[in-house]
Amino acid sequence: MKVPVSRRALLQRIERALRERGEYLRAARAPQQKQLGTYYLVNERGVVRRNVDFLKLANELKVLEPWESPPKD
Repeated sequence: MKVPVSRRALLQRIERALRERGEYLRAARAPQQKQLGTYYLVNERGVVRRNVDFLKLANELKVLEPWESPPKD
């Protein structure tokens, strides 16, 4: 049986992993969402990646343990 991880906990894990690379996950406000998507990555130079799916990013960064399941929303 897998243990569910909340959305907030998963976002915090992603933020910690990205901080080591000098990148940060940001949530776009309504006027910016058409250009950037709901989530986007930035570093000291500006936007690195647009339209970030945080569940796919969590898998790329391997922040979920095998016994954990991502949020269902």
